[in-house]
Amino acid sequence: MSAKALVSGRPESSVTLDTILNNIYPGRQGDPPERGAFGILDSYATMPWLRACAGRVANSMSAVEWRLYVTRKAPKERAYRDRKLQRAGYELRKTLIRERAASGELEEITDHPFLDIMTKGNGFHTGVALRRIESLHMDLVGETFMLKGRNPLGATVELWPIPPPWVFSTPTPAWPYYRMNYRGWHENIPASEILWMSDPNPAQPYGRGIGLGQAVADEAEIDEYAAKTTRQVFFNRAQPDFLIYPKGDRGEMNPTETKRFEQDWLNRLQGYWRSSKPHFMSREVGVYEFQKNLKEMMLTEVRMQERDIILQVWGMPPEKLGILNNSNRATIEGSDLIYAKDVLVPRLEMRRSMFQELLMPEYDDRLVVDYVTPVMEDKEFELKVAMAAPWAMEANEWRAIMGRSDLEQFKDVVFVPPSITPIRVDDLLPPTNVDLGPTPEQETLVVEPEEDALTVEELQSKANYRGTDINLEPTAGMRSEAKKALAWRAEFNRGGTEVGVNSARRILSGDQLSRDLVVKMASYFSRHEVDKQGEGYSPGEQGFPSAGRIAWGLWGGDAGQTWSSAKRDTLNRIDDEA
Repeated sequence: MSAKALVSGRPESSVTLDTILNNIYPGRQGDPPERGAFGILDSYATMPWLRACAGRVANSMSAVEWRLYVTRKAPKERAYRDRKLQRAGYELRKTLIRERAASGELEEITDHPFLDIMTKGNGFHTGVALRRIESLHMDLVGETFMLKGRNPLGATVELWPIPPPWVFSTPTPAWPYYRMNYRGWHENIPASEILWMSDPNPAQPYGRGIGLGQAVADEAEIDEYAAKTTRQVFFNRAQPDFLIYPKGDRGEMNPTETKRFEQDWLNRLQGYWRSSKPHFMSREVGVYEFQKNLKEMMLTEVRMQERDIILQVWGMPPEKLGILNNSNRATIEGSDLIYAKDVLVPRLEMRRSMFQELLMPEYDDRLVVDYVTPVMEDKEFELKVAMAAPWAMEANEWRAIMGRSDLEQFKDVVFVPPSITPIRVDDLLPPTNVDLGPTPEQETLVVEPEEDALTVEELQSKANYRGTDINLEPTAGMRSEAKKALAWRAEFNRGGTEVGVNSARRILSGDQLSRDLVVKMASYFSRHEVDKQGEGYSPGEQGFPSAGRIAWGLWGGDAGQTWSSAKRDTLNRIDDEA
């Protein structure tokens, strides 16, 4: 007995995983194509609603732009494998990509064989055609096979689509080959040379894929037969207009009499100029006229019902195919979002995971595959949020919603309704160590160098420190820096501390600052002057805005450095004279 059996207390089994898999797999050489797979692929050319759904999705899938990334701790450091980013789902991956790009850790690869395949395809198909064929195969029969074309170094530089019916059998642990069969050509191709992507059949997850085309095969055929029936009515009406038969005592006619009667009838009545002439008979005959009413056959209703089933199975919003019977403007605009989120993104995520797991290791396991999302912003939701708090958006952001360009005079401008005054909880408490109750009679004012003139409001907003009036209100430049730094910190999730955030909030309040805060500001700037030398501090540098640049702005930026230094000196002078 092995050590493993002794520890577990269970008898050791002689059955290995390979033995189990060899018995689970459908056959010694894998599964053959699903019955009718070729017919379903061929029906794309003859069944309109099957083509409409599969073709629309294939066009959208082939238009998506694919991208490659690598992650680095610093711009010049060696790339590393970011497993979290490689394995992340749609929402998390997009968030991580934004964060990594903002911090300078993410580098986009723009020249790579995989990207060439996505754009150039192979020697016969363009990249768009290749991806379109792949999408059609996947949607219709649930699997796609692509033969890898390699360069002299062994790297995959081409993918050649192979229709699933040509793949006679798939690999198994005991037989790692694809068996090809087409027009008398037979070949066993190693499993490593075929990229097989499939939507597994839950009834046989180790076998061939199952597609939407197989699920709606009956509905598509019913629609097709209804169309053929209607065609036959117009082609030869599918039945005679009426039957003529003998009546009375002479109830029968022999074949010779019947033929002579038919010829006489046609000779007398056939043709445009004879259509209204009477025809006289020497005996009694019966006439049975067929009713040709397509409405009673309900072919239109049958076709509409089958159409709706096909659209529902595909998940296709009817508005995307021009079916507007029960639509309005809201549902038409909403169909774009539904189509992108519920139809395209799941398919793209499936492709992305297969490319990441099956193809990228051949190049470099550190590569991260992604695509440009087809999901557009929800304009209606964005407008509702903006209307709920109009004062929270700048004037140029409102212009962006209207599709207009920015205006310089609207920069940093917000529209606040007269009845709304936004205020923070911290600002409800007055600043410490400052008397904010100056009177108009106070005359001794210390005018700062940057102020050429003082308005009445500025005169009334002076603080009184030890009997001396001094203006400790943050300047417009400081407020602009603080606002920008808070926005950066929220977007990039870095830079500064809670002390710095509280400083920015006090600056934005517009109130007189306390002596302690002014002194802290001046001290901060003197300690952190060196941050300006760091990478990403200045616009255009990698990683801008850096954590140091954001922290600098929380304290008022360069404007705050000049202002706090001058105010500190003035306050110290007042202390010395007291």
